[in-house]
Amino acid sequence: MTDRDETRTTRLAANATAVAVLLFGLLWFLTTQVRDLRETLPFTLDPYDAVVSYAVMAIALVAGATWLRSLRHREPVLDAAVARRIRLGAGIALAIMGVALTTDALAYLAPPADAGMALPWFAAGLWLGSAIAVGVAAAHLGRAVRAGSATGEVTPAREPDLLDDALGLGDELATRIPPLRPLRPVMTGTADFLDRSALSPRRHRLAVGILGALATAVAFDVWHAVVEGPWMPAGAIVFGFLAGTGAIVIYGLALRPLRLIRPAD
Repeated sequence: MTDRDETRTTRLAANATAVAVLLFGLLWFLTTQVRDLRETLPFTLDPYDAVVSYAVMAIALVAGATWLRSLRHREPVLDAAVARRIRLGAGIALAIMGVALTTDALAYLAPPADAGMALPWFAAGLWLGSAIAVGVAAAHLGRAVRAGSATGEVTPAREPDLLDDALGLGDELATRIPPLRPLRPVMTGTADFLDRSALSPRRHRLAVGILGALATAVAFDVWHAVVEGPWMPAGAIVFGFLAGTGAIVIYGLALRPLRLIRPAD
């Protein structure tokens, strides 16, 4: 196979994974955010709800990073290392969705006490559509992996991380869209900051994870207060801690495989 075959199959796998993520996200949103529906389903109660909640957090990071990387690298032939990261991100997202969908199904076989056992047709249809989309994307990913193995991989001296890709995409948009052109110096200055500053996230990758976990905990508590009503202080601390812990664990597991933030030079 050629490098173009690797690029074509990698893009197909990434696009198919994006469709699966959208269907899964719609299933999750309807079954967890619509109260009248949520209270009739067994997988919206713990321990099944906890599994799906952490899965959604992980998918948001993995799929978001992979989508941004795919959007930034639209060249006719992908660099082998970039293609590998895109395939890896798609594979991780598909695996997480597979676990979450399996968890939903298991809830009907071993439901929590007093759980509702309804299965609305549209929820069943979304679950089935998500499962089919995951299977189709996995088949495309398998072909992409075989194409990548056939062409071989050569890692560049400094493979871009997600920050490089975000800045590169921002600079590209600023170049193409006239009203955004004044932002180009901002992109250049940010790139210099990331490469040279003692405060660069690349020099403090653990601190980035801790700050992200704190932000996640606060956002989770605020979201719950707006949607469901505020917890008592102890509840806000406990559930905020659980959300923040999940966030930093997910970040730590994804940091190197998805090259979210590369080490400082």
